[in-house]
Amino acid sequence: MPASAVGLVAIAACCHATWNLLTKRAGGGLAFLWLFGALASLVLLPFAVISFRLENANFNRAELVACLGSGFIHIFYFSLLQAGYRSGDLSIVYPVARGLGPLISASVGIAVLGDRPGPLAIVAGVILLIGVVTMSGISPSKMRLDRSVVFGLLCGVSIAAYTLWDRRSVATLNLPSIFYYWATTFAYTVMITPMVWRLPSRPWHPDVLGRLWRPALAVAILSGTSYSLILHTLTYAPLSYVATLRESSILIASILGILLLKETLTRRKGIAAGAIVFGIIGLAIG
Repeated sequence: MPASAVGLVAIAACCHATWNLLTKRAGGGLAFLWLFGALASLVLLPFAVISFRLENANFNRAELVACLGSGFIHIFYFSLLQAGYRSGDLSIVYPVARGLGPLISASVGIAVLGDRPGPLAIVAGVILLIGVVTMSGISPSKMRLDRSVVFGLLCGVSIAAYTLWDRRSVATLNLPSIFYYWATTFAYTVMITPMVWRLPSRPWHPDVLGRLWRPALAVAILSGTSYSLILHTLTYAPLSYVATLRESSILIASILGILLLKETLTRRKGIAAGAIVFGIIGLAIG
């Protein structure tokens, strides 16, 4: 995997973990999701237009379908993520979701899309994913009883779905990554607007806006930066490598949860963190 790809994915992982922390703290439900989407669409618009013109991109039916499809999948992703955070800890929901999603997408990348990781990368990826599962604390009883784990697993399925969809889109269509992210975010925001109209407290109400606009703006910037970097990396690096290396965000999010949200640090989490670090290094050099 190219060194530049490793660096970009690492930056994206830091941004991703941070915006999830802010989302966990903010709560806000559907109003927060709409406000974040609206602010992201507004802030990223000039960058999207500039990148579109610089690369002489086209926007026809295929590009429209790609953006609408990704926006639709992201409705489920963000909704399930917030539901999980309302039910459980960041250090539980985040590893479950981020672990299952890349496990599915990396497997499809190898089996269907022709990615061919080397032996060291395969071993490192397996160790990393074992660390992810260990970090989550999944057990048969917890999967039956803990709603946050169930939401995390469903969120992981949605992550795999949009990763595979977006990989195909950025690899086959002539769309800059920042423009593609803006278009999918705008589509997702428009799609949930009818549901927002039925809320008792709409996001543009002064009380709601005053409480949520700062974390929503921060999430919009960090999320846009993170996913644009990942989309760009997917244009020249194997999906199986990118999807698995991206799991470094789990370690970052777990540390943030322990330090800032006062979540419990256990020996199990410490061992899992070590496995994740080992997996990241092995994947990067393999």
